[in-house]
Amino acid sequence: KENKKVIKKYNKIIKVIFINIFFITLALFSIELLSGDLIFKKKLKCSYILCNANYTYKTDLYTSEKIKILYKKDQYGFRGRKIGTTKEINFLTVGGSTTDERYLNLKDTWSEQLEKLFEENSKSFDVVNAGIDGQSSFGHIWSLNEWFVKINDLKIKNIIFYIGINEKEYPGRHDLNIDKVKYPKKILYILKYNNGFVSRVYEFFVHRYNPIDEFNVAHSKSRKANFHKVNFKNDFNTNFLSKNIREIIKISKKLNINPIFVTQRTARWKISDSQVYSISKDKNYYSREKIISEAILKICKDNKIICFDGFNQLDLDINDTYDLIHTNPAGSKKIAKFLFNNLKKAEFK
Repeated sequence: KENKKVIKKYNKIIKVIFINIFFITLALFSIELLSGDLIFKKKLKCSYILCNANYTYKTDLYTSEKIKILYKKDQYGFRGRKIGTTKEINFLTVGGSTTDERYLNLKDTWSEQLEKLFEENSKSFDVVNAGIDGQSSFGHIWSLNEWFVKINDLKIKNIIFYIGINEKEYPGRHDLNIDKVKYPKKILYILKYNNGFVSRVYEFFVHRYNPIDEFNVAHSKSRKANFHKVNFKNDFNTNFLSKNIREIIKISKKLNINPIFVTQRTARWKISDSQVYSISKDKNYYSREKIISEAILKICKDNKIICFDGFNQLDLDINDTYDLIHTNPAGSKKIAKFLFNNLKKAEFK
């Protein structure tokens, strides 16, 4: 009898626990559903473009001691837009993490340094940063269709697309596409991009204090450059890229925006005595970046679009980056000077 009473008592407790868990889960699910974008669609996808971001990072990615980085975006997800300016932007810069430059203070980013160069030459141009970590040309098309066009009365004269190193044959999670993400991780990304209760709790308690995590593009302090001899490989299919670039040009013209393309290069490769060296024995980064750059330049030429060959003409080396990819303030200054010198000779709006 005593055993039956004990079992009955525990069964009752377990039943109460499961009922409470069920109703708590149901309540959280309802809150998540009602607070996010799944039912009540927002005008802008703020969980992706980081509207009103206000983060303070301490990092030593490119310094001997940790420095403070202030990363801010306005209500439209733009970085470096002058307060009180008109709704007209002279240059909007679009790209991945090498454009966003999250771990550089605003004044050190190439977008802001380009604006400063214009100011020093008596040109009052507003250069605004719309970079998103990890974004490729798939994401740039999304930005044109789902971001910039949805901001009332916004006029963009020129867009500088600084692109190349993020290109792939299909859109990924950094392009707001999670089709290829497997469960259960896929659920986490659904919650992240729903921008509901769970996402906001995560944002407040975790992301602002730990910005380098699995759900964001990781940046490393340094990457040892052990170079290996490699042969040229023409194994990158540019069909998807060519299609995307043409689509970007088409949409830009439809929106009365002048597109400007700048191809990229990294410090993941070098050439010495006509021999190509790559940091990977299996991946020829030189070939990949060269093929992508040439594909973009060809489309620019065919469509008479302003295009700058950053792959061949931008002199970036290891000392200009902190991980062979992302530039430090000195490297960003080189990018700004390269763009300024080329834009001086170009006809833009």
